[in-house]
Amino acid sequence: MIWKPNGLFFKMAQLVAARKPETKLIIGNEGSSRSAKTWDFIHLLVWICDHNRDKKLEIFLFRDTLVNCKEFLFKDFKECLTSIGIYNQANYRDNAGKPIYLLFGQEIRFRGLDDNTTEVKEATGSDIIFFNEILSGCEKERVMNWIMRCRKLVVADWNPKYTDHWFFAFEKRNDTVFTHSTYKDNRHLQDSVIKELESYDPSNPENVRNGTADKYRWQVYGLGLRANREGLVFPEVTYVDDFPEDIEQFGHGLDFGSAHPTVIVKGGIRRKSPKPDLFLKKLYYAPCDTSTQVIDAVRSLGITGHIWCDTNMDNTNTGIGWVSD
Repeated sequence: MIWKPNGLFFKMAQLVAARKPETKLIIGNEGSSRSAKTWDFIHLLVWICDHNRDKKLEIFLFRDTLVNCKEFLFKDFKECLTSIGIYNQANYRDNAGKPIYLLFGQEIRFRGLDDNTTEVKEATGSDIIFFNEILSGCEKERVMNWIMRCRKLVVADWNPKYTDHWFFAFEKRNDTVFTHSTYKDNRHLQDSVIKELESYDPSNPENVRNGTADKYRWQVYGLGLRANREGLVFPEVTYVDDFPEDIEQFGHGLDFGSAHPTVIVKGGIRRKSPKPDLFLKKLYYAPCDTSTQVIDAVRSLGITGHIWCDTNMDNTNTGIGWVSD
């Protein structure tokens, strides 16, 4: 094997080696773009599978959607194993469009959290689970269902593009370790990528003159620090488990999409001075090519009454839709 991981791999390997058999370890890898967080986890997974050959560990690797899992996470997995010199197409399986890879006697299953099958929606027991880009649309309830049933190791990674997120609460737990890395920790990164990332640095006068300086992108993707994008419609966001009891009014909203996902949300408002609080909960997030699919999605959620919409499938103004029982 061609074994050239970065320092993050060795830190995670030490944590895994020190884990007591009866305990579960949770690792959160926060960092900049191209810090090799995902590749170092894949190296860790290879190391674990190699040292537990044919023990039939139950391993699941997730992204928010199956499409993103196949397009990004499995692609990274394949490229990383190829760079190590161990990828073998004969070890690849396709289970109804869901990739499975056999590695040293272990079945590694790639899944999207948008999958409504019982296996993903309600979760099964597992030994190792990984959540790639957990801040990008990974629903808390489904993530927690998997973490609750995991026996050995949970790893998540993300670019810190928010200052607040429900997963950040794990940082307080005794069984959890958060790490931080940047592109400078990736010893394999090409100079052209480094130059592009460093062009965001607003403290460099040349970047300001060239128009590439970007404080938000530099903080998040260069320094790996938590930040909120300037000019957000909702600049102050707090993540909560559910609607509070003192909500005064509820409603539903729908944003049509086919190439991009159709989104259905439930909203609630709590009026107070000097500004009211708006609460939103995602109910549905998937592409819908026809109006029939949208109607079926609404009915499956049990929504009746008015739904505030943006535009219909033909891009003409809709305003309000009415769904009857």
